[in-house]
Order: sequence, then C-alpha cells, then structure tokens
Amino acid sequence: MEETSIRTLHLWNTPARPESKDQYARMILKHINPNNKYVLNTSLPFPLISINIPNKIEPIDESLGIVAISVSSKKDIKNQCFITFDSNDSAKAFLDGYGEKWKVGGRVVKMDFAKKDSLIGLHLRSNTILKKALKSRRLSKILQYDENLKHEKKLNRKLRRLRQILRKKGLEEAEISKIVENVKEEQIKLKGEVESKPASTAELDFETKITKKELIDLSVNPANNILLVQNLPNGTTEVQLKELFAQTGLKEVRLVSVRNLAFIEYSNIQNATEIKNKLGTSYNWHDKTISIAFAK
Repeated sequence: MEETSIRTLHLWNTPARPESKDQYARMILKHINPNNKYVLNTSLPFPLISINIPNKIEPIDESLGIVAISVSSKKDIKNQCFITFDSNDSAKAFLDGYGEKWKVGGRVVKMDFAKKDSLIGLHLRSNTILKKALKSRRLSKILQYDENLKHEKKLNRKLRRLRQILRKKGLEEAEISKIVENVKEEQIKLKGEVESKPASTAELDFETKITKKELIDLSVNPANNILLVQNLPNGTTEVQLKELFAQTGLKEVRLVSVRNLAFIEYSNIQNATEIKNKLGTSYNWHDKTISIAFAK
C-alpha cells in the first residue's frame, strides 16, 4: 500500500525484538548503516521528540532520512517494526533500495508502506493531525476503564442513528427530539436498574482476576507520555492528583473515580519518566499503595 503522504514503512520477518526498544532500534540501524553515529556510540541517546515543536524532528540517520524506528506495544507482534522517514520520497527510496533481498540476522525482511503513519509521521505532516490522533487514542484508553463514559458514547451513537431514521421518515424536528429524549430516558433508567443489582460472587472474582492481570501487564508497557495510576483511595480528586504529580510538562489529569484510577498526561516522555522514577512503580499515598505505570 502506497500513498503520497505516508512516510512510514511496515517491516516484518525481522529478528525477535529484545526487551529494550533502544537496543532493537540500534540493531536495525546497524544493518542499514554500520557507520551510523548511534550504532558506533551506543551511549549516545536518541533525540527526544516533543509535540510542542511542530514539524521538526532530528533524524537518526540523515543519509536516508530516517527519523524513528518503532515497534508495536503488543507482545504477540515480535518480528515486526516500523521505520518513519522525513518524507514519502525518502520512504519510497528506502523501499526501492532495500525492499528485495535485505537481510537482518539472516532473515529476509519484508516491507511495504504502512496502512497509516506512525505518530511521529503524523507529527511531521501536521501538529493538528497528530493532536487529533492522540485525542482519539486517549479516549480509547479511557473507554477501556470508564464504563459510564463507554455507555454514554454508545447511547449517543444510537440516538444519532435514530434521528437520521426519523428524518428520512419525514417527521418534524420537534417530534424527533421528543422521541429521542424518551428513548434516552428509557435507556438511562434501564442502565440504572442493571447497575442496582448486586454482582454475583463469580462476577466479582472475574473482575478481581482482570484487575490483577492488568497490573502485571502494565509493568512492561513501553515508555510514553501518559501514566496510568491505579488503586487510588476512594474520594481522590483531580486537584490532589495534580499536586502529587506536579512536574514540568503536566498537561491533563483524567480521573476515573468508579475504577479508582487516573490517566496523567505530560508534554513528552521525558517529563512522564522523571515523575515516574521519582515516585516509583508503587507509592504509599493516603494509607494506600498506588500503582504507577506507563499507559498502553
């Protein structure tokens, strides 16, 4: 798949990646350009990327226009990676030059244009596009934990479809609004009745198992600019969280009270990492041990 705007290549059949994404990126770079400065000097850190500086990213290989080598956060995708370039032309040139018989670790690597750009690729194209993608991704993360918000979004979609159907039938707007409002009230009432029923022992056990699994999985999530804080004390407020996680670059605190968790967003990975390292993965706060990890 090739589009004139996409500047990210999808590579598969690569060697299984190690735990360190940094080491993996340097290994891929070594097979591309053995004289790359990040290959020759493994202590040289890759450049930090900030969304506050639009359309400007320092390349990690100037000769080929490579700006980033990234991997999926999904554990089952071990033999794939993505390379983002400074332009579509650079990506196409790499595909033409390396796309046939390029080997990494004895394996012939397959590659093609990615279905969509990486976040870094979006950042290079337009900061507006990037922020829209981040907003959508952040909402998806929140919906994983906030059942009330998930129900609200689902209900709103149903009501929009209902409005469209009623308009096609030729009903007046006043009548449509009345019908939609009645349906909305019925759905909210029905949800309240379901929630008022006590959960069975089996349901509670299942939720406990899911929570434990999430806590284990989150400890190995790759670094990013959003922290997920779990096991918060009842009654925690966003103001209290802002005080606890006060750090340069703090952008937003999104509290999900019903699940006793919160998302803490910073301007960049460095800001999030600094406060995470300062507090640790487990932190005693208001007589409870809260869990702090990078969000997925």
